[in-house]
Amino acid sequence: WELEVLKFGSNLLTGTIPTEIGAFPNLLELDLQNNELSGSLPPEVGMLTKLTSLKLSLNPLGGSLPTQLGFLTMLSELDMSYNELEGPLPSQLQSLSNLEAWHLQYNELTGEIPSGLFEQMTYLKEFNIGYNQLSGSIPSTISLSSKLTALSMSNNFLTSTIPTQLFSALTDLELLFLNGNELDGPISSTISSLTRILDLQLSYNLFTGTIPTELGDLTRATGVFMSDNELVGSIPSEMGKLTDVLEIYMFGNALTGTIPTQLSELTDLEMIDLSSNALSGPLPSE
Repeated sequence: WELEVLKFGSNLLTGTIPTEIGAFPNLLELDLQNNELSGSLPPEVGMLTKLTSLKLSLNPLGGSLPTQLGFLTMLSELDMSYNELEGPLPSQLQSLSNLEAWHLQYNELTGEIPSGLFEQMTYLKEFNIGYNQLSGSIPSTISLSSKLTALSMSNNFLTSTIPTQLFSALTDLELLFLNGNELDGPISSTISSLTRILDLQLSYNLFTGTIPTELGDLTRATGVFMSDNELVGSIPSEMGKLTDVLEIYMFGNALTGTIPTQLSELTDLEMIDLSSNALSGPLPSE
């Protein structure tokens, strides 16, 4: 077979993906997204070693991820989001060294993120594994994917602290979603390295300590979300430097002191929620 592109996306296809899919060794693109395909992904997909794009999102595919996916080393795009995939992330997936975009959000994946998963993924720009049931800590090796612009691990059961390397090495990040986990410890001052960040979501975790004054260095940010943590101390006046910010959510912490007058200088601000803290003193007059 000389078939290089197979696109059957956005139809009403049912049944399972046939094992005969492995009979197309020259396939470069496979798009079966947005159908009603069920069953598990056959291991024969690992025979499609020339694949650069695999799109299977928006199906009710179940079962675990076959380890044979690790043979698809030419993949630059892998989208298996919005399925019913379960089980752990196979360590063999760390062989996908050409991946640029990897989407696995809204599945039922469990277990820990393999510590070596990112060691060879130096081209990765988008990684979304939100809305699963993953546990354990964020591997420090994620710092090796230094081209990341969008990282979402939200709404899992991740624990421990954020690796300091995540902030200091991923300086191209524009979107960082870690909300809805069980991450703890202080928010590192190395957050100042995220100078390109637009949307920072750290709400609904167990972060402690004070809000770092370096948050004021994220001058491109349009959204800062730190609600429902265990943060203490005062709101840094340096947040007055966030001149592009549209939304600030810090409710449900244990913040004290007064509301900085510098926040009144945020003329683009559309929504600020500081409720359920222990703030005192007067409201900013301007």
